[in-house]
Amino acid sequence: MAELTVLFHEGGVRSAWYFVTTDGKNPVLDFIETHQQSRPKDIEKLRRTIKNICEYPRPSEEMFRHEGQGIYAIKAAQARVYGFQDGRRFIMGHAVFKKQDRARKEDLKKADKIREEYKRRKETLT
Repeated sequence: MAELTVLFHEGGVRSAWYFVTTDGKNPVLDFIETHQQSRPKDIEKLRRTIKNICEYPRPSEEMFRHEGQGIYAIKAAQARVYGFQDGRRFIMGHAVFKKQDRARKEDLKKADKIREEYKRRKETLT
């Protein structure tokens, strides 16, 4: 069975984890690696923002926004990482470059679907 999550950063307040699919894919890490060469400044800002969110108890809504139904968006420039909390862990499941101001319903649905898969798989591990 594939790993459920992989640690990105352990902070003082929370930790950020990449979600890993059942077939071993890592959607957020794949997004970062895919865009590292073409958009290095955006990707570096995204990495810094994720680390900052892990360090501070109340990150600004400009960086970390609740999108509804337990889904949060980490925001850095045009990049968005969608995920959810599991205790002190923030599970990063889906990433995109935004093309509009509001979160797309498709992106939120995808993040919610990943959260449901995470819960289901986590239950089978315990």
